[in-house]
Amino acid sequence: MAPVHGENSVYYAAIAYSPATQKYGYSFSYGTLAQARQQALRQCPEPDARIVVWAKNNYCALAIGKNGYGVGFGTTAEQARAKALQDCNQETTESRVVECIFSGR
Repeated sequence: MAPVHGENSVYYAAIAYSPATQKYGYSFSYGTLAQARQQALRQCPEPDARIVVWAKNNYCALAIGKNGYGVGFGTTAEQARAKALQDCNQETTESRVVECIFSGR
């Protein structure tokens, strides 16, 4: 289903992640959270994949480290990335942001 955009639209994004494989999938520009979640999981069809972060008219980010991951969201990409790195650094080392997306276009 193609997203529909309007001046006062609400957009959702989601990131799915598989801790076992470190693969991830994402979606953006969907009109409902359910659609965004479903598409992100389609992009990451690993058995242990799950939605780790989502956003509504905001940014969301995923950071991966040596033995873990972290997520963040915010009104700017920089804010989402910083939060994801901070979250990841609490769990592991060698953290890096692998994805940061805006919920809309």
